[in-house]
Amino acid sequence: MLRFAQLCESIGATTKKTEKVTLVADYLRTTPVEESALGALYLCGRVFPRREERVLSIGFSILLRAVARIAKKDSTELAPVLRHHGDLGAGAEEILRDHPVGSSLSLPQIAEVYASLSLQRRAAAKQTLLEHTLQCLSALEAKYFIKIATGELRIGLKESLVEEAIAKAFDQTLPAVQRANMLLGDITEVLRLAVAHSALLEGADDLTRLALDLGFASPAHFSAAFRTAYGCSPSTVRKRRSRRDSTQAPS
Repeated sequence: MLRFAQLCESIGATTKKTEKVTLVADYLRTTPVEESALGALYLCGRVFPRREERVLSIGFSILLRAVARIAKKDSTELAPVLRHHGDLGAGAEEILRDHPVGSSLSLPQIAEVYASLSLQRRAAAKQTLLEHTLQCLSALEAKYFIKIATGELRIGLKESLVEEAIAKAFDQTLPAVQRANMLLGDITEVLRLAVAHSALLEGADDLTRLALDLGFASPAHFSAAFRTAYGCSPSTVRKRRSRRDSTQAPS
């Protein structure tokens, strides 16, 4: 989570779209797929993929009480800080600046927290889970954990720029990435398919291993999603690569 939070700080610090795209592309390219797929989702300002109907259903008051509890302060004491920053995430960073932190959480662990929050129906249970999570996060990490949860990332990044970054990171055409995102409604799957397409062009042959390594539920799920995104099967891309390589081989 820390590297993602630091990335968000860097993205927010520049007004140039090309620099934002490059920062995101570098992050996606150099981060394990399990993390980078979630990173792409959160950079779009979403907790869950667009095609899903899940919601967190956590209000400002629950988050405020959780932050106050970790800071060992009354929630009414935090109002001036929140008014100064304009959103709870940025305010939480200042409030929790001196909060001692143990081990941090990875993005997959953060995703599990969000999933659990969406399942909880009682406000008290949600607050307890939020408090437990915030205990494990640094002030900077807490800032973006809350910003994602509230849909207020505010770093000047649109979903279209994340699509550009995926295309740039994995040598895909932008129209192909945009089409995949429109049809699939899940930027995490779009990223994993972009990685797969790139791997197939570079020599990957075992489709089953590729599908499972990239987090698809099954080879059949992988093939169906790939066909939706690219209009052909993974095996077709592999065959095209083989023909290309044979024609380029020295005689």
